[in-house]
Amino acid sequence: MTYKRCLRCSALVEMLTPVCRRCGAARWGPDTSPPEKPSRSPRLLLPALGLILVAFWVRGEWQYSRLTRQHAAERSALEEQQAAEDASLAAAIQERASAAEAAHKKLLADTEFIQGKVGARARNAEWERRLAHDPALATTVFETNLLRMSRLGADPRVSAREALTEVGRLSSPPGSRVEVVPSGDQFVVRVAFKMSALASEETGAVTKHKSNESMRREVEEISARVLRDLFDSCGTRGIAKIQVSCNHAVQRGIVPSEATESERREIMSRSSMVMDKLYRMSLDAAGARAIGDWRRLPLSELLRRMSVEFDGFNALTINPSLGPTGDPKDPNTPLQF
Repeated sequence: MTYKRCLRCSALVEMLTPVCRRCGAARWGPDTSPPEKPSRSPRLLLPALGLILVAFWVRGEWQYSRLTRQHAAERSALEEQQAAEDASLAAAIQERASAAEAAHKKLLADTEFIQGKVGARARNAEWERRLAHDPALATTVFETNLLRMSRLGADPRVSAREALTEVGRLSSPPGSRVEVVPSGDQFVVRVAFKMSALASEETGAVTKHKSNESMRREVEEISARVLRDLFDSCGTRGIAKIQVSCNHAVQRGIVPSEATESERREIMSRSSMVMDKLYRMSLDAAGARAIGDWRRLPLSELLRRMSVEFDGFNALTINPSLGPTGDPKDPNTPLQF
């Protein structure tokens, strides 16, 4: 705002006022304005900001000091705990070492132990338990099955046919089909098993083999192992013959020789997949009685003695391009003898 001074009464009035409001005169002196008071805001703001910064710094230093003391106390406690655990572990190790050394010195001072008499007594005691068929010593599935088969053979309430059926089931591959049929005054044990139970990559209507010959060789070897386990478990008493039939999932379909590749795929996609026997081998009682130790008998020698009763590879076609899609799975159809 701009002011002017009246020459008569020296009053300050606004520049646009025509006459003095105090004396009514219209005589004016040179233009004058009241001095503006300087703003004190910047002078007060800077000290305030300084105080705030100092307060934050003091608070940060206090928190840092508190956290430093807290972490130092925690670290000291952890170091003490670790030292106590190390000392306890070292004491336990030393105690075990001392106990082991004392036990070793005691054994060295035992003349019967040094001479092997203690071991001989333990071995004889265990052997007597095994001869008595102590079930506590059966630690594997094979040993458990042997005990069950032994109990079946000694149970007068179980007929010979029932005993052979149960023993054949226990000694056959998982999922096998076992039948015991009369043959005169003896029995024929028939076992049909899945090839996929004993060989890899043979589940479903697929195979890892590229030719019938390679697949036949593996089937013969598997069949020989199964027959060897059966005779080793069942023995030869009351058995006229044991037959083993290897089954595999196959797709049954008639594909004309003139069919194109797409037609072949279409026909096979509509065909049914069933479990069917590929190979059947057998060994009679006369050939089995000539074998003394079944567990040490080479498979090549056993194959030489076995007879081939059925060979389905002559009608089998292996064609990887016509195989089924998706995860292979064996069909839930009866196994064939």
